[in-house]
Amino acid sequence: MAQPHDRLVRALLDDVDRMAAILDRLADPPLPCGPTEGRLVRLRDILVDPDLRRSEPDFLYALDGGEDPCDLIVVEHLSQQTPNVPLRALAHTTTLYQDVERAQGRRARFPCVHMVVLYHGAPRWSAPRELEELYARRGGEPGARMNVVVHVIDLGRFDDAEIRRRLGRCAATLLVLLLNHGRGKEIRSRLPEWNDLFQATVEEKGGLSLLRAMVWYLYFVSDIAPEEVRALPFAQDSEETKTMIKTTAERLREEGRTEGRMEGRMEGRTEGLREGLREGLLKGLETLLVARFGEVPSELEELIASANTDTLEALLRRAPTATTPADLLNDSAS
Repeated sequence: MAQPHDRLVRALLDDVDRMAAILDRLADPPLPCGPTEGRLVRLRDILVDPDLRRSEPDFLYALDGGEDPCDLIVVEHLSQQTPNVPLRALAHTTTLYQDVERAQGRRARFPCVHMVVLYHGAPRWSAPRELEELYARRGGEPGARMNVVVHVIDLGRFDDAEIRRRLGRCAATLLVLLLNHGRGKEIRSRLPEWNDLFQATVEEKGGLSLLRAMVWYLYFVSDIAPEEVRALPFAQDSEETKTMIKTTAERLREEGRTEGRMEGRMEGRTEGLREGLREGLLKGLETLLVARFGEVPSELEELIASANTDTLEALLRRAPTATTPADLLNDSAS
């Protein structure tokens, strides 16, 4: 199952108009390829690092489309900083160049590849943005080799009012605000302030699917029940919206019960193994004591019956060298 913030980001990146708004209005400085609105074409998912298949979706866009685009844009989202992003950008670029060469031959004209990171972590971005910077931080001299630049859109550097001003009343604004505040303690009190943005979200094309991703995100990341979203004024105007949230809540509860049953079975198996080990130690110790001493005193029987696994193991180690059962009782008391 995709992680909640992956669901949310996929909902953002799957819509080219919404993605273009993010790139054009939040990238600072602007991307060197210029405005993307009306020019952005989704090509395909690209996944260079196999680990990204589980957590971080990367998307590939072309400007102006066509079979031979001049500019390609790779978009990746990160919730934590990683110093090797320039290396990942280089890997993306190399993979794309190889694809172009395979498709068009050795005389193919390589497009300009722009690597964009949507970063929604708490501390401001401080990791290297360029390959030369990464190289210099590791003891090398910058300027002597090919550079790769990563365009980081640090969502947390904008306050809420600035995000609203740049993006307007739309789903993209709400998505960015959720990514910025989803893990914060004040998220619950902010929801009523965003009622107009929730309303704008459901009015957009595919809005209910996007809202569903938001409900999942809030439930798993912020422990906000779907019913709390359903209670907001925007949801009262639409039976379809209320039904969707109710259905989502039922599915979340069912998945929670399923997960709980799985965890219970795992705990049960673990407990069974522990109990089986204790039972085996108990039988082994009793057999050894009867073979050595013929009869086991009642005090020692009571001690053995109530002993945990560690005590049984200790008694089993001492039993072969004990002269009488009393030695085991004395050792246990000490």
